[in-house]
This record gives sequence, C-alpha cells and structure tokens, in this order.
Amino acid sequence: MPLDVMKRIEGTVEKYRMLSPCDRVVVGVSGGPDSMALLEALRSLREKYALTLFVAHVNHGLRGTRADEEEAFVRRAGEGMGLICECLKLDIRAICRKGKKSVEEAGREERLRFFEEVRRRHGAGKIALGHHRRDQAETVLMNLLRGSGAEGLKGMLPVREGLYIRPLIELSKDEIVGFLRSKGLPFMIDDSNVETGYLRNRIRHRLLPELKEGYNPPIEENLCRTAEIMRLDDDFLQGEVRRICDDRRIVRSDSAGPEIRISIPEWLRLHEALQNRLIKNLLLKCAKAHRGVGHIHIQAVRDFMASQHASGFLHLPLNLEIRREYDQVVIVQRRRRARRSACTESDEGTLTDPAENVGPTVSLDVTVPGVIDLPGCPLRFRFSFAERPAVRLDCRQTVFMDYDRIVLPLTLRFPRPGDRIRPLGMDGTKKLKDEFIDRKIPLLMRKRTPLIADAHSVLWVVGFVLSDRVKITDRVKKILKIEII
Repeated sequence: MPLDVMKRIEGTVEKYRMLSPCDRVVVGVSGGPDSMALLEALRSLREKYALTLFVAHVNHGLRGTRADEEEAFVRRAGEGMGLICECLKLDIRAICRKGKKSVEEAGREERLRFFEEVRRRHGAGKIALGHHRRDQAETVLMNLLRGSGAEGLKGMLPVREGLYIRPLIELSKDEIVGFLRSKGLPFMIDDSNVETGYLRNRIRHRLLPELKEGYNPPIEENLCRTAEIMRLDDDFLQGEVRRICDDRRIVRSDSAGPEIRISIPEWLRLHEALQNRLIKNLLLKCAKAHRGVGHIHIQAVRDFMASQHASGFLHLPLNLEIRREYDQVVIVQRRRRARRSACTESDEGTLTDPAENVGPTVSLDVTVPGVIDLPGCPLRFRFSFAERPAVRLDCRQTVFMDYDRIVLPLTLRFPRPGDRIRPLGMDGTKKLKDEFIDRKIPLLMRKRTPLIADAHSVLWVVGFVLSDRVKITDRVKKILKIEII
C-alpha cells in the first residue's frame, strides 16, 4: 500500500509538474491525516528533487486546549524531521466579527496569508496543500449549488498560479489514512470536521453519502472527472479570451490608464460564451480583483451593450462604471472606496452571494417618442406624446404627464439613496425610501423597481405612484404618455 500510494503521488507530481529540482516548499500542516500524509510524501521526495521543506501551522484558537495540542503535535513532527516549523495562533472569531466573514472564509484567508508570509521569509517558491479527491468532489458540489459555471465546476486546481500545489488531489481519503497507518505515522482528528453547522460538512456527511449510496457509488471519482474536463475547457476558453483581449479591433485598453473600451459590433460577432467570459474578465481586470462579479452583473452589461441607446451608464460593484458611447462601451473604475463583494458561506452555513445581491445601477436618457429596454429589468417602456386621457388611470401600466413641467433630462433608472417624490395629492416631497416603507414594499423589490425621473426628482415609481408635480391639469399643453408594453 505505501509504495503504491507513493507511486501515485509521484505520478501526480510529475503529471502536473508540481516540483522542480532544488525547490523550497512551504507545507501547510494542520496535524490531520491529509496534511500529515502530505508532509510524509514530500519528505520521501526530498532526496529525488533536492527539496528544502518548511512546515507552517495555523492555530485558529477555536477549540481551546485541543488546538494547542495539535500545534504542539505539528511542531514535534516537523522538528523531528529536522525541518523549520513556523506556527501562528489567531483569534479567528474576532477576525470574523471585524471583517464580517464566516469562520471558514476568514480561516482560509488567514491560513493562506500566513503561508505566503512564511514563503517570503524563507525564499520558497511553492506552497503545498493537503487537499484530496473528496475535497475536490465537495468543492464541485458546493459550486454547483451556488450556480457556478465552468470556472466553479473545475474545482480546485492541482497547481494554481504556479505557486500552490496539491500532490494528494488524486487520492481518496481511505487511501491517505491507509498510507499513514501502514507506515505507523500518527495524526490528529479535528472534532469540528463532524459538525454539520458548516455547508462543507453537511455536504461531506449528508449529501455525498446519500448520493453515493442511493444514486451513484463512484460519485467522488465522477465529480473529480467533471472538474478535470471543466478545467481543460476553461483553460481553452481563457486562452481564447486572452487572444481576443490582444485584438485591438475588439478591446482597447491603456495599461497606464483607468479605462477599457469594447467595440460593440465586434463583440456581437463573438460566440455568446466568449462574450460572457470577455465581459467578466475585463470587469475584474479593471477592478484589479479576483472575484466579486456575478451572473447578474454580466447579464446587465450584456443587456446594456445590446440595447439601441447611444448613451447611458451602468454602475456595478467593485466601484465599476460602464458607459455607452455610441458603438463602444467603456469600463472605468470609480474613485470612491470599493464595496466588498465575494461569494461566501455565512456563519449559519447557508449559501450567500453578495455579488448577486448587489443590483446594477443604470440610467438611460429618454427620447420622445421612443421605446426603451432597461438592463436588469424585464419591462419595456414606450414614450410618446398623446391627447388627454378619457379616464384616470391607476399608475400601474400607463401614466400621463404634463411635459412642460418636466425638468430635462428625463431618465429611466433604478432607485438611488436620497431619491424623493411628491406623491399625487401631497403638498410636499417625501423620501422614496419612506414611500416604499409605507407601501410595505420588500427591500429586495425596492432595488429592482424601475422609475422615471427628471433633473429635479422622481416622477413615476413604476407600478406604484406618480408625482403630483407633473399631473395633468386644465392648463396642460403637451402631454407625455409612458406605458409598459
């Protein structure tokens, strides 16, 4: 068993070119079976590759004396192999409260931050992590539940950024434990791994076993195979996107400047899959971020680019602003402080995606007559001049306004903080937020409710209320009709 497992680990290392001669490698070691098997495997490969190994351990301060025992265990194991062992103790719950993150998210970030610190301190070129086949299957399932595309379904990469390596990624949990026991190597058990408060643990102890027993016994292998297929497909698509970015007919960007320009006619000639990838990559590039752009944002930009309007703008998370300039779309980063947006798991273990919850802010100038589609909204609006209506309408589908009372420009957009309206029949103005509250409009619905506004205030909250300022009177000369079609 040990020989077979070592051959497979060595095969994985060679297959993905994880190690080179004389590499200096930081090994992340928790004390559990996965990381202890990783440490032993790299120790066995030390002579072949002339490796210099460093042990890094993070004590998250979650389990009192048990965590301290694990730290001491890792230190003894590393020093027993003649290796430098670096340990860090944290109050991870305090970090979670300060950063408003889940325990898992904050723990992962702090581990990687410390591993990087150890790597720099010792001039290492690689960081080895102990993820294995079941971890990969769990990751693919988690991303599937979140609605991820190919980028999420490819799971954890065997080698990421040429820095992080996962030599155990093709081994099962049983093979890892068997490897340790056959060699008489001790390991610690983290009791928190059996708690089902975290989503990953629920997938590990409930969902995966049920899928394995009731639907597909080799589910782990199949999910890992899916991840490998998605990884190859994603590599190809990313390569195509890089090629497109180099084509100045489609994308123009100044590395020293703050904006990226996309030719809409050239973009429309691309396959839809490449259109989406290009939008996402350019948004992240402009924001100088690795994540925070979700499907809702990509779709909003798609709608914006495909519309017939020659001008307008769209606001997205990560301080991004999208401008329409005739047949070009310009992506720029606004200067105000960026809003944190990342896909996380809450402390209760439920799936949340702040990127998907932040609605786009779009403003389109209205021309009369004309028809407008508002990106991010399923409604289509028609603007025209009309005769006085025979009967009073209820403001749900159609409204009539005194055009001469409108302070141009007239715009179609979503609500913004500070918006005000003078509801029909009221003397003064009222905060739009208060109007929503009085009408018991749910918070999420408020963000997605379109409205018509001029340079002075909101004129029509679509489906709910019309401004008294533009109501039809006996003195009206020019009537604007707005209808949902």
